[in-house]
Amino acid sequence: TSTGSLNINNCNIIMNLTSSDQQYNITVEGDLIANYSNFTSSSQAYEFNFDIYGQANISNSHISELFNRGLYIRPNSNNNIIYNNTIRNITDDGIFIDTANNTNITLNTIHAEQANGLGIAISNSHSNNIFFNIINSSDDGIISSTSASFNVISSNNITTVGSGGNGITLISAHNYSNLTSNRIFAA
Repeated sequence: TSTGSLNINNCNIIMNLTSSDQQYNITVEGDLIANYSNFTSSSQAYEFNFDIYGQANISNSHISELFNRGLYIRPNSNNNIIYNNTIRNITDDGIFIDTANNTNITLNTIHAEQANGLGIAISNSHSNNIFFNIINSSDDGIISSTSASFNVISSNNITTVGSGGNGITLISAHNYSNLTSNRIFAA
């Protein structure tokens, strides 16, 4: 879709990947509304990208077999809602917010346990709320890097597996962000 709106409700979308990662991808250049849907690959051996360039409202869905950035909220995609989803089998980040503001990420379960798996990554983004998520990752549960401010990260349960992960990592220029009541475990 381009500058329009894509509505996906109660759908099962299976990417028919048969020969390589990123053979096919989901790219939404307008707004996305997805509810009670399943997004996955036909093979656990091959993964796809899921990029959103407009506003995203994704709830009550299952997303798996994602390559690299996982669910990627692209620059200038503001006022997003990522609510009550299960995201698993990711090569890198479960959810990546890149230069996107006012995103609410709430009540999601993220399994990013493959090598270098991050639960939620934030870069150059402001006024985002990350509440009540369950994150299992092989690297950082939540990482916020490069000029992020006014973000609230609260009441998340984060478990890091292996030796490379931190529960929450803040890197470079964090102004007025609030971290409260997060529970962090090392497994």
